[in-house]
Amino acid sequence: MINFENFKNAKDAVFALSNALQTLVAMRESRFFNLALSGGGTAKIMFEIWRDFFSKKIDWSSVRFFWVDERMVEDSSSESNFGEAYRNFFEPLKIPNSQIFKIDGTLPPEDEAARYEREVFNVLEDAGKKYCADTPQFDCVILGLGTDGHTASIFSGDKEALTTKRMFVPARHPESGQMRLTMSANAVLNSHEIFMLVLGDAKKEALRRLFSDIAKKSPELPASFIVKNAADISIFTDFV
Repeated sequence: MINFENFKNAKDAVFALSNALQTLVAMRESRFFNLALSGGGTAKIMFEIWRDFFSKKIDWSSVRFFWVDERMVEDSSSESNFGEAYRNFFEPLKIPNSQIFKIDGTLPPEDEAARYEREVFNVLEDAGKKYCADTPQFDCVILGLGTDGHTASIFSGDKEALTTKRMFVPARHPESGQMRLTMSANAVLNSHEIFMLVLGDAKKEALRRLFSDIAKKSPELPASFIVKNAADISIFTDFV
């Protein structure tokens, strides 16, 4: 089921997502709530609002952080998803390193995909989060939407990321050639809750294409594939 929530501005959309997350964290059944984050400009807005308005509203001490995708760069790079989260959220709120499970962007992508998958699997399995087909289950995954219709770092034509049973695989940006690591569609769809945050005028056409593509028997866009095949997904946007 698609839960589509449309707001008049980006702040209201992020507040709605954050309030939904607050409820999920409060209702968690385990000691920790396991949350997988995306990056990019949309995530930066979300981190700033979490820092400024939700530092006390959400029990961050019970949240463990993972990544949906990451660019294979140093943490200090302006393109690092972890670096963005650290500067705008983790460091200001003093989130301890023991709750942060980052992708190492300095390692060869295939090696890091295998290492990170083992780490995530062990952490979530120990928390009793085993799901189906031996794939552990995140409590929540927060996705973005690219102007080209990608989500996570699953780009059009990447059949491996869409069909593999692995949790994480290397990915290459189709234009820049930059290497990334991405959660597979299987791992995303296994999440207990899936949120998609779509903000800004530049994303409006992508969102229109996404919903048009969903109507097809075989969606062409990776984001459409995720939305069409999700048991439940909530989309928060400032599309008005």
